[in-house]
Amino acid sequence: MPRKIAIIGLGLMGGSLGLALKRAKPRPRVIGISRSKSKVRNAVRLGIIAEGTTSLASGVRSADLVVIATPVHTVAALVAVIDRLAKPGTVVTDVGSTKSEILKTIHGKKLKNVLFVGSHPMAGSHQTGFAAARANLYKDACVFVIRESAADKRALANVAKLWRSVGGRVETVTARAHDQIAAAISQLPHLVAISLVNSVSSRSLRFAGNGFQDTTRVAQGDPHLWVDIIRTNRRNLVREINKFSRKLVHLAKILKNDQKGKLLAELARAKRIRSRIQKPEK
Repeated sequence: MPRKIAIIGLGLMGGSLGLALKRAKPRPRVIGISRSKSKVRNAVRLGIIAEGTTSLASGVRSADLVVIATPVHTVAALVAVIDRLAKPGTVVTDVGSTKSEILKTIHGKKLKNVLFVGSHPMAGSHQTGFAAARANLYKDACVFVIRESAADKRALANVAKLWRSVGGRVETVTARAHDQIAAAISQLPHLVAISLVNSVSSRSLRFAGNGFQDTTRVAQGDPHLWVDIIRTNRRNLVREINKFSRKLVHLAKILKNDQKGKLLAELARAKRIRSRIQKPEK
């Protein structure tokens, strides 16, 4: 386990990681980095981080591992800057929801000092900011660590150890495989949720109960964060949307023809599949 870890970005993801690392064994020293002085002060006061700074240079200079917990579109540029500031051999990872485009950009920068290994914890909330951070956010969550042919084995092992130390279940995959999976189980549901919210009349929304609210919870996510996540995985998402659309058309046909047996089969199949992935409440 690295002795000193710097976290760039003290929102939900970065703040939760800081809290979780306080319980890790051995416990590393965590430096928080944010552009906001008040956020740094509050994060230190709340015990989310051991120390904090608004200076990227001072924050990463002595770090053994740097975690970038900022929006997807900022990751590649930050890696390039960190490469100029960090000591040789520093391992850098991120929490971005898409991977192929980030890695393509980073590979074009020819890094000299840092070793980048992408990662993506399948955890989060529609809430934002470190006020929503919680120490158990990553407990039992699947965390993808990206395997590349050129990836340094030590760096990959260190990133995997980081996520295991906070309770994550590490899955090592390629960037391409990750983006295909994330499109199906994370980004498509988000698009379905916003489409459902946007298609229901305001008259009907007045009566929305728990079922509708549970189904569309993710539609409350920060639009500025999600727009880049969706755009950077658009090819996979177009395929998933087309597949999902065919399923809806199939259901519409069943309803039009009033085929009770086929409708029951679809409902039973969905219930059976969904029951396999049921997880206990944290």
